[in-house]
Formats: sequence, C-alpha cells, structure tokens
Amino acid sequence: MANLLHVNWLPKLLPGKAFQSLSKTGLLSARTLSFAPTRPLKVLSEREVSNSVKAAADEVEKKAVTTREKIEGVTVDKVIDKGAKATEKAVDTAQESGEKAKRTVQEAWNSAKETAEKVKETVREKAEDAKDSVIDSIEKAKRAVNDS
Repeated sequence: MANLLHVNWLPKLLPGKAFQSLSKTGLLSARTLSFAPTRPLKVLSEREVSNSVKAAADEVEKKAVTTREKIEGVTVDKVIDKGAKATEKAVDTAQESGEKAKRTVQEAWNSAKETAEKVKETVREKAEDAKDSVIDSIEKAKRAVNDS
C-alpha cells in the first residue's frame, strides 16, 4: 500500500457548510479519506525518454516526406487547369446571369408596353364616350332651343 495518498486537507477544498454537513452524516471524514491510484506511476529512464523522442521525430519526418510527395504530385499544369476551369465556370455563370437579366428586362418592357396600350385604349374609349356625351348634349340643347 505504498501508493496510498492520505488527504488531511480536504476541509480547505470543500466549502465550510458542505464539509460540515458531510461530516455530521458520517459520509465523509477527513481522517479516513485516501486515494489509491489504479496503477503505480512509472518513471522513465533517460534512455527510454530518448528513444521515445527519437520515435516521435521519426514519425514527424515520415509525415513530412508524405506531405512533400503529395505537394510535388501537384504539377503546375494541374494548377493552371483548375484555374482555367474556375475562370470558365465564372464566365458561364456571368453569361447566364446576363441572359437572365436581359429576359427580366424584356419581360418588364413587354409588361410596360401592354399596360400603356391598355391605358391608351381606356383613354380612347372614355374620350369617345365623352365626345358622344358632348354631341348628345349639344343636340339636346339645339332641340330645346328649336322647340321653344
């Protein structure tokens, strides 16, 4: 039992009332609380630490080589191709947007023309009605003058 750690400073860690209530119920006593690690701590020798550091360095070097190979696998032509494809896609998107805007403007223009035509017809009809009304009024006035 050489790995046991006796705790006699627990009252300093717990708030006063919490420690007092636990102590009174008998659930906790600072004199009997001990912790035992699940396994003893292992102290590494200088050689073991050195070997561990070398193994980690080797792993880092392997990762660096792998990354370097991946980077070297990407050629300038591939980068240029990707750039050209991205530019082509951007141009296509811009053309589609332009065509859509053109259609929208054309639809708005057609709608405005139709509305103007309807207004023109309505005004013409009302003008003819007003003209007919004026002519009827004049005829009525002539008849009234002639009849009197």
